[in-house]
Amino acid sequence: MHLAFRPALTAVLACAALTTQACAQSEPASGPDLKAFDQARFIPFTPWPAGQAPFTTAPTLALRLDGPLGAFRPPPVVMDTGSTGLVISAADLPGYSAAKTAGYKPGWEFLSSSKRLWIGHWVPTSVAFLDGASVEVARSQVPVLIVETELNCPGYDVKAAPGTCAAPKARIDLPKGIAYMGVGFGREGNGQSQGTPDKNPLLNIVAIDGRPIAPATFRRGYVVTRDGVHAGLTPALAAGFRFAKLGPPGAGGPLDWPQAPMRV
Repeated sequence: MHLAFRPALTAVLACAALTTQACAQSEPASGPDLKAFDQARFIPFTPWPAGQAPFTTAPTLALRLDGPLGAFRPPPVVMDTGSTGLVISAADLPGYSAAKTAGYKPGWEFLSSSKRLWIGHWVPTSVAFLDGASVEVARSQVPVLIVETELNCPGYDVKAAPGTCAAPKARIDLPKGIAYMGVGFGREGNGQSQGTPDKNPLLNIVAIDGRPIAPATFRRGYVVTRDGVHAGLTPALAAGFRFAKLGPPGAGGPLDWPQAPMRV
C-alpha cells in the first residue's frame, strides 16, 4: 500500500497498491499504475445553511442516509481524517427506536482528542453524497454507528475492555446533534478497534452520478483538498504526488492500511 503526498502538503491521497512489502521510511516509492482507471467524482464541502450559525469550522459534507431506520438528511456532517466511520445521533433519526437497533451489531467509537466514547449499533446504510443542494453525486454502502449513549471517558483503556468506560465523568443517553464522518486509516490502535475500512464511506463507493461503478476502471481511494474530496483515483488526480510505501495491511482486509511513516 502507498500514501501519496504533495510537497506543500495541500492534499492527501490514499490508495491501495499491489504490494504488501514492509514499510520503507527513506526515499519516496513509485506509485501504483493507474492507467486503467478513469472513474472519479469530486464531492464538494458544504457551507452551513444561510442564517444558521455553524458549530464548527471543520470541513463538512452534505449527506442523505437511506436505511432500515428510514431516510434522513442530517445537518452538514463534519469530515475527520483522525477517525474512521460515519456516526449519527439515534435521537435525531425519525425512525429510531431501541427495538429497531437491538438486532444490529453493537458498536462504539472513541475520540482520543475529546475523550468522547460513543456507544450504539452499526446499522447498514446507503449513504448519498450531495452537491450541497439535493443532487446526488456519489453513493456509498457502509454500516453507520447509531449513537445511543455518549460518555466522557478520560481514563479510557484501549486494551482492557474496548467499548466500555470504568469511570465516566459524564453520561448522556440519546444525545443529539452528532453528525460525524471519519475517513482516516490506521486508527484501530487509537481506541477505535472497530474503525476498519468497511466503515469508511469514501472507500465503499458503489455508484457515481447514479450509475454503478465499474471495478475494472474505478480505483478505490480518495484525495482530500481545500474545497472537497475526490472519490476514486485516476492518473490526473495522482499527478504531482510523491509516494511513501506503507506496511502490510491489518486484520481489516487489503485496504486496512497502517499509518504513514515519517522522519522529523
